[in-house]
Amino acid sequence: MNESFEANLQGATSRMAIWSVVLGIVGLISACVLLGLPVAVLGLILGIVALAQIGKPGRPGQGQGFAIAGVVINAITLVVGPLMIVPLMIGIMLPALGAARTTARQMQANTQARGIQQSMLMWAQGQQANPQTGNLPLPDHVWTLVEQSFITAEYLISPLSNNAPPGNFDTLPPDQQRAWVCAHSAFVVVPGLEEDLDRSKIALFGKPNHFDNHGIPVAYNDTHAAWERDVGAIDRQLQAQTGKTMAELIAQSEAYP
Repeated sequence: MNESFEANLQGATSRMAIWSVVLGIVGLISACVLLGLPVAVLGLILGIVALAQIGKPGRPGQGQGFAIAGVVINAITLVVGPLMIVPLMIGIMLPALGAARTTARQMQANTQARGIQQSMLMWAQGQQANPQTGNLPLPDHVWTLVEQSFITAEYLISPLSNNAPPGNFDTLPPDQQRAWVCAHSAFVVVPGLEEDLDRSKIALFGKPNHFDNHGIPVAYNDTHAAWERDVGAIDRQLQAQTGKTMAELIAQSEAYP
């Protein structure tokens, strides 16, 4: 009876060899996701163990071909899998990194707008109050802040721009410095404002062509700043506030005498 059992066993196919092939196929199909690699590791182990056991006393005698196939398929999966995962991960991460970069630049633009507006308030502290309203006047142009060293010319550049003041900016004559600021500033001060801390009034806005297509930074008269996506709404608010369009205010700022 033992001889008959041994003969049957020698004629049987190793289950580990079969499972090695099955796991190899599953791992290869799912190699583009993280699940494929651990499956391939398990399949490779089963294939190697099956090869070592096939034909030994008390072990199945068939399935060497399955075991070899399982080892080969799983080994290929372990080699090819990472090569498939890397492009996939890059494809997943690039949009997320791009969005994070855009958000960071928008936050930086808001910080710049708020900083410029706060510099406007600091400048106002040295002015005489309007006798009718009792409020201090705010500057009508960013050049005033640069000229009196409340901000630097670099602070007027959009974080989305590669523009920068010339290296000799500080040694240029004032009229050339003013011309550069008027032409290259990414921010426009709304003229005619006073220090009334009215949050409904726009004190400063970014030029749309200096930022991306997702909005512009806007600083309000109560010192808060926000990234405004609806540029048309800001344009309408500026018209209601000043009687001029955003384009007219930009042109006026760039032609500042």
